[in-house]
Amino acid sequence: MMTTTILFSMLLVPGLQNGQEPSSSARQEKGEQATSKSSTTGAQTKPTSRPTSRPKRNPATGSPEALALAKKAKDYAGGHAAWQKVDNIVFTFWGGRRVLWDKKNGMVRIEPFGKVTRVDPKGSMANVMLYDIRKDKGWIGGKSDKITTKVARGTWVNDTYWLLFALKILDPGTKLRIMAIDEGWMGEKKPDPGVTRLHLSFDNVGETPRNEYVVWIEQKTGKITRWDYYQTTMKEPLAWHFEGYKKVGPLLLSLKRAAIHKRGVLELSDVAINVQIPSSTWKSKELVLDRIGRKPDRD
Repeated sequence: MMTTTILFSMLLVPGLQNGQEPSSSARQEKGEQATSKSSTTGAQTKPTSRPTSRPKRNPATGSPEALALAKKAKDYAGGHAAWQKVDNIVFTFWGGRRVLWDKKNGMVRIEPFGKVTRVDPKGSMANVMLYDIRKDKGWIGGKSDKITTKVARGTWVNDTYWLLFALKILDPGTKLRIMAIDEGWMGEKKPDPGVTRLHLSFDNVGETPRNEYVVWIEQKTGKITRWDYYQTTMKEPLAWHFEGYKKVGPLLLSLKRAAIHKRGVLELSDVAINVQIPSSTWKSKELVLDRIGRKPDRD
């Protein structure tokens, strides 16, 4: 049976140095927020969030130009009106686990993607995680404790932030500023003339409030083409192209992230919105999410 220590390692994106990856945050509309405190350019911040029992945070801050660009990026993904139409969303994170977020009712179910293995059927079923956002309480195998809650919350925060980043860019506690053309690390090339880099840091919110992002955004459309993620002590970021944009219900999401200067592609697949959720979903110890929101006949 898998321990919570092993389960916690599931939060890490495979193949990145020292297990470092853009841990993320998505919060439910009634009080959720993704954010973190940060330093200046080059020091870095990773957003994460605590659920709705926390006091209300201040709105996103920044210059009028920075806030306008962030809004354009959010609108490109569908904007606030489209997000309000989403009652639930289900998806597969990098082929490793499947996540169901019942946004309307504040519940999350996370489980290994695919069928229970013959090698360790009980262990696989024990990996089913439930998380109650409003109560900030998580369960694994029907049991709950502080570590389990941290694992469940962190997995939900991480995976949904990857998927829904554009929609979280103006979450409360986020600090935004336009970067100078020649400022900071740019990797293999400088931005194209039509691309502006937006720096995100965080106002003492989230589980990891001292990391940062630099987001590359097309000025004309608001389309995000890349993000550079800095953990606190990193001088150079982990950088990913945003690719594979696809219309999913009322949202337009990037479902493919290609690493820059490293091999690897992170895919967010089998995404579905406003699916039918059987009431047994929240009680079952079986793996059920491969049958919710997925097209059949995929082994």
